[in-house]
Amino acid sequence: MNGAESLLTTLINNGIEVCFANPGTSEMHFVAALDEVQGMRCVLCLFEGVLSGAADGYARMARKPASTLLHLGPGLGNALANIHNAKKGHVPIVNIVGDHATYHVQYDAPLTADIEGIAGPVSHWVRTSTSAAEIARDAAEAVRQAAELGRVATLMLPADVSWGDNPNGPELAIERLTELRRIGVRIALDDFGTGESRLAHLYQYPLDTLKIDGSVVKDAASNRDHEAVITAAVALARSRRLKVVAEGVETEEQRVHLVRWQCDRMQGNLCGPAATAAETEGLLLRQRRASQVGDPGAKASRRLL
Repeated sequence: MNGAESLLTTLINNGIEVCFANPGTSEMHFVAALDEVQGMRCVLCLFEGVLSGAADGYARMARKPASTLLHLGPGLGNALANIHNAKKGHVPIVNIVGDHATYHVQYDAPLTADIEGIAGPVSHWVRTSTSAAEIARDAAEAVRQAAELGRVATLMLPADVSWGDNPNGPELAIERLTELRRIGVRIALDDFGTGESRLAHLYQYPLDTLKIDGSVVKDAASNRDHEAVITAAVALARSRRLKVVAEGVETEEQRVHLVRWQCDRMQGNLCGPAATAAETEGLLLRQRRASQVGDPGAKASRRLL
């Protein structure tokens, strides 16, 4: 995963779904990343003033920020009027501005500019990522500034940072998880169906279990959309030979439906109240002793459905 892919993944995982773009050569790695990372709708705009106006209008109507993709300081300069209006109106926007490679700045190319100086008066938060390893953290903070605080956040991305490999990308996580599985640790994908638990993770990471989020389970008996999510998740898990756990099960009606939909296990108040650390440790010790003496009920006690 390079820096541009890390940036795009972070934006999507934090709820940024639309990008209004007028890219140049410095932003081509972000454009290429759109083919590798699913989930972003990119709208090409022929003029930066239209682009920033579209981002401003989107945020006002959707009540959540969009991102922009701008080419160098002049591109940002062409977008300033509407970004200024967004700042004054406390409208959230995440601006991504490409820059020359860090080693190229010394040559003072025609479009070289003080991007931070241009962005400062029309942004609440400004930062330049200095390495591929920092991009995800910087992007997450930019989204926080925009989405939670209603601010204009501007993040500069030098070209060499964009194409550089991110050492904290999924490759490292996959390697670590694979090592854990090798020594017997079982890996579960939590909160599936909401938040940052995405479909791509099913095929990207070495997993043993898929856990369906309780917000999906809660109304599944009466909500056809939630039922469809659960049955689809079960089918996907079966194709990957994963076990399925339903979270937040509180009623017998939910349990009956989950059995019919072929969920393997469940957790929630129907099974029992939340346990303390000491109680959980005692339960695990009892199960371990039972399994060691060949208690036929030990395996059954671990299967909740």
